[in-house]
Amino acid sequence: MSERPRPLPLLRALVGWAMQTRPARALTLYRGKGGPVLAAGMSYSALFAAFAGLWTLFSVVGLLLARDRTVWDALVAYIAESVPGLVDTGAGGAITPEALDGVPGTLSWTGAIALVSLLVTLFGWLDAARTGVRALFGRDPLPAQPLLGHLRDLAVLVGFGVVVVLSALLSAANSRLGTLVAAWLGLDDRGPVADLLVRAGSVLLSVALDALVLVIIFRVLARITVPVRRMLPTVLGGAVATTALKLAGGLLVGRTGNPLLASFVTIVGLLVWFNLLSQVTLVTAAWLAVSISDHEDPRDLDLWGHARLPQVLRDPATPPRALPVQVPDSAIETAPPDPASRTAAPEVAPADASASGPADASADDAVHPTSPGTADVVTPPAEETAAPAAQSSSRRGRDDTAR
Repeated sequence: MSERPRPLPLLRALVGWAMQTRPARALTLYRGKGGPVLAAGMSYSALFAAFAGLWTLFSVVGLLLARDRTVWDALVAYIAESVPGLVDTGAGGAITPEALDGVPGTLSWTGAIALVSLLVTLFGWLDAARTGVRALFGRDPLPAQPLLGHLRDLAVLVGFGVVVVLSALLSAANSRLGTLVAAWLGLDDRGPVADLLVRAGSVLLSVALDALVLVIIFRVLARITVPVRRMLPTVLGGAVATTALKLAGGLLVGRTGNPLLASFVTIVGLLVWFNLLSQVTLVTAAWLAVSISDHEDPRDLDLWGHARLPQVLRDPATPPRALPVQVPDSAIETAPPDPASRTAAPEVAPADASASGPADASADDAVHPTSPGTADVVTPPAEETAAPAAQSSSRRGRDDTAR
């Protein structure tokens, strides 16, 4: 039988080397942990949470800021730009700005009940995102804490709301800043240069805010306490992908000229967009898990496997083996140990008779004389034996006197 041609083992070895690179291992981990199914659950929850969060956000803003038109219009414009197809600003959407104006600005009993039900919907999305991220790190879901867990999730929602409001205000300020810079340079404030400055500022602002949201999801929501400096490169990559998805979101949300199908196509487009956004979040988590595993591995595991490629080219008959992804607890749990464990008294091990010296053995035999095969005989103290001896001698003296 003739030998196989050399290109075939080389190709097999190159494929094995490619599967050891960090992008391939991150995608393998994502699919191996059921990432597509987890992303589908997150997107399904996000579709309902988007409408619930929109109603809740505008209700709270109307209640606290008395429907300030500057903040209100900035919020509408920012949400329409961030979630394509959600708010109709002229290009089609599921909700019109007039419908948002009808959100009550006062809190009544019916509004409070509706707010609680919407918060439950938002909690469901947070739980789906938390479970998905922890699954990619090989961690079980967090134990159920009905009161403390909901309070923590409520704090996360409040943080997300503050981020959205600040993002809307910064986006509006960025538009004005771009026109001011163009005017300061002596250019037309409505020309292409001013438009380029505004768009560049919007993209940078979106990347920064998306990175902040990912950090909150990983560290606060999922409680994967990786140091920020270690997760920052991965989070920035995920933020860039999220921003690119926002810019291309208009192409994903379908439009049709049939008014009967317009709302249906918009909902399906939003579901697809949320699914892609959830997949970007989980792939970022998988990449972070692989990065931490490589950092804790004593071998030289770089991004593209440059250190292992020469060995593959020298010996193509031995393809490289798959590298496991193992994230130790010490790498993601930075909380200090329990103080009670440090103050607890250490257990005293039983003394080894063979390790004792001759003097110790002789002293022990003098107090507790033993013989082979018998139990220890404990000699009572002298104080305990003195009283019975005195009582018996006095009793004998009384008997002799009576005689």
